[in-house]
Amino acid sequence: MEALDGDRLFTDADTELERDFWLKKPRWTLEQAIAISFGRDPRYVNWTTVEPYASSSNHAYEYYKRRLIVLDTHAEGYLPDPIPSAEFIRWTLRINLHCDVGEYELYGHAPPSWPPSVPMQSTPTARPDALQTDPKLTDLLRQTQAECARLEARVQQLEQELELAEEQRVMKAPERSALTMLVYAMARGLYGYDPSRLKGDATSKILRALDRFDLSLDEKTIRKYLRQAHNEVQKLKPRENQD
Repeated sequence: MEALDGDRLFTDADTELERDFWLKKPRWTLEQAIAISFGRDPRYVNWTTVEPYASSSNHAYEYYKRRLIVLDTHAEGYLPDPIPSAEFIRWTLRINLHCDVGEYELYGHAPPSWPPSVPMQSTPTARPDALQTDPKLTDLLRQTQAECARLEARVQQLEQELELAEEQRVMKAPERSALTMLVYAMARGLYGYDPSRLKGDATSKILRALDRFDLSLDEKTIRKYLRQAHNEVQKLKPRENQD
């Protein structure tokens, strides 16, 4: 393939992503993933071919910025290399980074449209080129974007940890039902609990039993959970035939 300039690397049909090949791969290297996120073939669009145009082409400059975000996030330990293809796509969605490949495409659906609704300019705009005139601004942009990506990844990690903790905290329904039946049977069989009586000596017996093992509950709490156990057990009992 003939050598292409910075803009044509991102617009020429020869560099378009070969979806039938790349979207079937379970993992991509991060360098491959960056090119794929632009809908370009990593064999033709990569840092080696893009770098010479990073200060003269908006397409190449966008590639440069995205590459900094990806590599900085990898350095923080939040993006593995290589990375599962679906995981990379989900990451771009979480940080609101346009990706030409939708996650659903990995399962054979039609590709989303590209370019995005506000396309990149094919020629340099009048903005000062941060790569040439203000390296401090470029570095600040890189640090800010990397920090946003790092924080987003940390939020996701905390959400996953919270979800796991909640799953461990909340007892599954069958386990809860079994424990309820066990406690209810012991309360009735060992301590004489009678749900038809508003007050009885079962509560005081349970209090004394708790005290023997250095455990503490008040009478109100005991009565509350005994009533709840009774109500739940009634729901668990098989219904009589109505024939």
